[in-house]
Amino acid sequence: LGQVTGMISRLKVLAKADIAERRAHQQGRIFVRTDGEEIDIRASFYVTVHGENAVLRLLRKTSVRVGLQDMGFSRDAYRSFVHDVLEPSSGMLLVTGPTGSGKTTTLYAAVTQLQDDTRKIITCEDPVEYLVDGVTQCSIMDRPGLTFGDSLRSILRQDPDVILDGEVRDRESPDMAIHCALTGHKLVTTLHTEDSLSAVTRLLQMEIEPFLVGSTIGAVLAQRLLRRACTHCKTDNNPTAGEARAVGTTLDELSAFHFVKGKGCPSCHYTGYRGRIGAYELLVMNDALRDAVIQRKSPYELRRLAQEMPGFYSTQEDGLAKALRGLTTLSEVIANCPRVPLNRRLRQLQEIYA
Repeated sequence: LGQVTGMISRLKVLAKADIAERRAHQQGRIFVRTDGEEIDIRASFYVTVHGENAVLRLLRKTSVRVGLQDMGFSRDAYRSFVHDVLEPSSGMLLVTGPTGSGKTTTLYAAVTQLQDDTRKIITCEDPVEYLVDGVTQCSIMDRPGLTFGDSLRSILRQDPDVILDGEVRDRESPDMAIHCALTGHKLVTTLHTEDSLSAVTRLLQMEIEPFLVGSTIGAVLAQRLLRRACTHCKTDNNPTAGEARAVGTTLDELSAFHFVKGKGCPSCHYTGYRGRIGAYELLVMNDALRDAVIQRKSPYELRRLAQEMPGFYSTQEDGLAKALRGLTTLSEVIANCPRVPLNRRLRQLQEIYA
């Protein structure tokens, strides 16, 4: 126990946290340079009944260099995301998912795609996680009185073309985000919801008028990060009855397809996984969905309308399509993707990445 306490005290010193304070939660940042690469480590210290608990989150500066074409989109989803979502000069793009699902990396990849000499891009973030040349960035972390709402209000006076809002989190920030989108700006931001349809209902629960939600949201991208099966040691894997039940199919149907799993080797540190790939649910709003939002239809009705769209796949379906291609494992999809009834059979999902 003494060694753990000493280790946490050392981490608090590196993160510039108060080592004498053991009754309040704290957070800090540690900057490390190794092998010529800068790594930003976010440190969180949480007070428990047995002492403090520390969690470190690694942010690699090179992660921002991941392009949209390298993030694991299917061909049709990538084309729709670029042409139907990013190309329009106005509207709001919401990227949703839990903490650590790669939302910020997706936002920066989208901004990089939009970046050219004709567009002025301004961000407000808490804090700035990656520095991008040619983009005006503002960090509102640890600045009293400076909120997302205040920053968005000032950004509108800076003549922006594209606005990156780090997160919609309180009552004021969605109001200002909606206002930015209404005034003809392109706005990209994140929201913590389980899937793409939940993002729409979440904004309605924040007391945003339905006609504003329906008219400003251009698209919602829900995502999860799945570990890639190690290419050096992956081997065939037979699905179980529990896995078949979890994905909403039968064991006979599941057993007709080829799945893989890593055995573990020095290349993957004996984990069976090396690298990550995204599973995506891209919802591009159409007239039917906008009308349903304005009429305050139930989440079930919104999902039914979304599933009627030919290019809409749930994160679970997209993850299954990747598992069928041997890019990840079936257990990874089940553990990370929200479970929803399959809208397509496995044979159809296999063709997404064919």
